[in-house]
Amino acid sequence: MQITAKQIEPIPSATVVLVRDALNGPEVFLALRKKNAAFGASYVFPGGGIDPVDKNFESNISDKENRIINDYLNLKTGGYEYFSAAIRELFEEAGILLVLNDKKQFPEHLNLKQYRDLIYSKALCWNDFLKDNSLHLDHKKLIYFSFWVTPLYLSRRYTTRFFITEIPVKQEASHCGKELIDSCWITAKEALIARRKKEINIPYPTAITLMQIRRFGCVNEILEWAKNRSIIGVPCYFPELTETERQEI
Repeated sequence: MQITAKQIEPIPSATVVLVRDALNGPEVFLALRKKNAAFGASYVFPGGGIDPVDKNFESNISDKENRIINDYLNLKTGGYEYFSAAIRELFEEAGILLVLNDKKQFPEHLNLKQYRDLIYSKALCWNDFLKDNSLHLDHKKLIYFSFWVTPLYLSRRYTTRFFITEIPVKQEASHCGKELIDSCWITAKEALIARRKKEINIPYPTAITLMQIRRFGCVNEILEWAKNRSIIGVPCYFPELTETERQEI
């Protein structure tokens, strides 16, 4: 059966660019997806689709905060779902947890590895983990700076909101070892050179993001650039397939 644009509905998803300062300049965390996963055999930023568990959060915050978040993401409703998906996926895939307890502090007593494994394997529900430990999403750590829509006619499509954040103090990033089979900290310039030499595969949206941040000398400059984008207007990227690419589908 021929694939048409109307038959393929894009999946709402979120991606997190994790950055840190290093001697050679700011670095990003890239992880290698296994071959049979989405964007398989490619180095990408942590992220994934919105799950049903991410849809239960709007009732936990005030109407005013909901409006602020939805306006921030240029949505009428459902904005907090993207923050939940972004923070959950970042925890599952990279082991970085952006949450606060009732005292507005990070719960350093938690065994992050244990909870990460339980949530990833679905043995523990994301909502239950947060509720049982009296935790709240530290969504203000995430800066929204880019929006991508997968080209028409593809069999798997996404509408992905890109966020960026600096790695928290006292936390270390690592790939999950399941869907993600390798990871590295690397400067944007080094990653792009490796892509050009065909040493690693990096998808187009990831590559464009790396091109945008490669000129900055430190993490603070990157975050200020991203904040400015969120203020003046986040661009939407909607690439088109060439006629040859369409015929190959």
